[in-house]
Parts: sequence; structure tokens; C-alpha cells
Amino acid sequence: MDVDEASSSTNAPTPHEILWYSDGSVVLSTDLYLFKVHKSFLSRHSSVFKDLFEFPNIDASSITENASAVNQETCEVLPLVALAGDRGEDVVHLLRAVYEPRYHDRFSDATPLHTVVALLLLSTKYDFMDIRSDVISQISRHYPMEFSDFTSTNKEDSPLFGKVRWECHIPLLVAAFRANADVLLPTLYFVCSGIPLERIFDSSSALPPDCLRILMLGREKLRKYTTMFAAYLPTYLGIEDRKNMCMKQNSCLPTTPSLPQSLHLVEMCFENQAESVLVEKYMKPACDACTVLVGNEIDRWRKIMWSHLSSYFELPEGTRLQDDLKKMMGS
Repeated sequence: MDVDEASSSTNAPTPHEILWYSDGSVVLSTDLYLFKVHKSFLSRHSSVFKDLFEFPNIDASSITENASAVNQETCEVLPLVALAGDRGEDVVHLLRAVYEPRYHDRFSDATPLHTVVALLLLSTKYDFMDIRSDVISQISRHYPMEFSDFTSTNKEDSPLFGKVRWECHIPLLVAAFRANADVLLPTLYFVCSGIPLERIFDSSSALPPDCLRILMLGREKLRKYTTMFAAYLPTYLGIEDRKNMCMKQNSCLPTTPSLPQSLHLVEMCFENQAESVLVEKYMKPACDACTVLVGNEIDRWRKIMWSHLSSYFELPEGTRLQDDLKKMMGS
């Protein structure tokens, strides 16, 4: 055996230790693994596999030379179908989710990020609609479309899917974009717009060109809006200050904020925190009346901004997306 033959043999996919059923009726081939599974079972759950198995030219003669050799040794006379472009480890997650109802828990926050991404992409590609709906539901709990729900989600440094929350933003955006999961995109685009530019550019190779374009253009629109708000707020507070609503002798309203203070307000508008928390960051310790006044105005502007996310990021109208998500969740 020469070097090329030895290398070819070493790199050939091998039967997966779990997903190799003795009564399987077809073998799926990937870069790492072979899966001996059931045509009828996969066809019942996936229209893509149903069509794939019914295609008349699917047989052992259509596979690569390496896979053909493995087929002769281990696959008996079963048809062998190559899943071109799919990583073996990703297919493991998909098939186990199909065969094992408890493998994927849509209510879990501890599912590894790579598993969530793999399930979203492959369930979409192969039309496993129940799995796709479960994954979208799992993601949408942390990236909800309702503004009030968004401000109740965990902080950016909290754990999520085996990572820190902010580390999930761009990978999930890429996955949702590739999977045409529009119901996830407004919030994912929004949180990614709050990421510093250098970090976005560092991740640009992972972002599809159209996704990157939409993100950057939408981010620019959001920045213009929040900058306008930061410039407007002191004027509004100056008008309110003359109404003598403040409970302190010296007004605690920031009618002449510093430049860093205004710039900080622009960044705060992207945070998933309630207005009361943002008020504490924006101004010195304030009386209850001023805290409520500033908080209500910040809340009002953020809700207006939130209502325009779909248009900023070239997506269908927001209420339509909300309806689509409700239908998907069966509510």
C-alpha cells in the first residue's frame, strides 16, 4: 500500500457508534462518519430526505471512491447517500435530535452553541420542521421580539449556550441569516449593532456579505437615531426642569451633560436593561421624580427605535414577524 492509499484509508468515514442501527435501510456518508439509519423514519419527518430517497439515481455507484470501499466492507447492499458539505459532527446532532426526543431540550440554556447552530442550519436544510421550531423557540427566549421581554433578558456577561452571552450574538446572527429564520433577525441584528466596530470586522469573514451589509447599514441608522436622542434629551430635560418637578434644592436633571456622558447614553440604548438601570448610569443619584421623568423618556425613545428595527434591517414588518413566530410556536 503506497502513501496515498494509506492516507485515503485513514481519512475514510467510519460507522458512528450510536447512529448505526442493525436494521437500518440506508447509509448516510459525511466527512467523518457513516450513519446506518431508516429511510421510512427520516422520510416521515423530512420532506427533503423523502425526496432524496425516492430519487432513482441514489445508489452505491454514485458515491466517492473512498466511500465505495467502505460500502463494500460494511454497508452490505444498502444504498449509500453522501451528505455533501455537511460536517459529520453536525449531522450527529441532527440525527440524535430526530431519534432521541430528549436529546435536544428547547428550554435549556446550557445547550452548546455549536449544537444550537448545527440544529438550526441542518433542520432548515433538510426540512425537519419540529426541530427547527424548537431551536428557534430556544433562541428567541434570549433574543425576543417584544421590547419588554428584551429588557428582561440576562446581562451580556451572563452564561448562555456554553459561552458568555455576547459571544453568541454573531454566530447566531450568521446561523439565523443562513437559515432564513427572519423571526430571529431583528433582535440579533440589534444586539450585533451594539458590538464595537473592531469586533465586527474581526468577525467579518464569518458573516455572509449580504448579512454584513445589512448589519452595517442598519447599525448606522440606529447610531444616527440614538445620537439624535442624546442631543435632544438635555433640551427636553431643561424644559421639564423649569417646571420645578425635582424634589431636591439643586436640580438633579443633567441639562448640560458632558460629551462622554452623551456618548455613553448612545451606547446604553443598545443594552438589554430596564430604563431605571440606564438612568442610574446616565445621571448622578437623582430624586424619585427625576428618575421617573428621565426613565420614561429613555423608555419612550427606545420603544420607537425598537418598532423600526425591521425597516432598519430590510426585514418584513414587525407585527408580521411576531405573528409568524406565534404560529411557529403553536400559540
